[in-house]
Amino acid sequence: MSGIFDPAQFLDAGISDTLKKRPPVDEGVYPGTLGEPKIRAWQGKADPSKSGYAIDIPIQLSLPSDVATKVGQANVTVTGGGFLDTTDAGGLDMAPGRNRVLRTYYEACGINRAGATPRMLQGRLIKVQIAHRMYEGEPVEEVKSIAKA
Repeated sequence: MSGIFDPAQFLDAGISDTLKKRPPVDEGVYPGTLGEPKIRAWQGKADPSKSGYAIDIPIQLSLPSDVATKVGQANVTVTGGGFLDTTDAGGLDMAPGRNRVLRTYYEACGINRAGATPRMLQGRLIKVQIAHRMYEGEPVEEVKSIAKA
């Protein structure tokens, strides 16, 4: 790292060029490493009476050399996760069919057992299927599915 970054000075400094968007990662299956899960509250935009919690899980993809050359970097981080089903008492809903996303991550990591915690996902290796969806006319990467590495 060269120089000292000054956050106060940065807020008033102009950039020397335009910021560029990297090309999306090709659709396909890639090895990935799970990062630290984060829980966030959400509230419906169309229906503000709907709210709950979601888990966001960063996944660092290790790209093969041809894809890395195309996107300009060897590793790309995407975010997986989903909504959590909770009980009225505030716990995780353990009924069959509930918390499918969390179960999928636990099973891919071999930790779907009593006592497992979301923090245990961090650092685990998985396979990630990347797909594209259109957002404002441009393809955006999304985690389509995950599986055991």
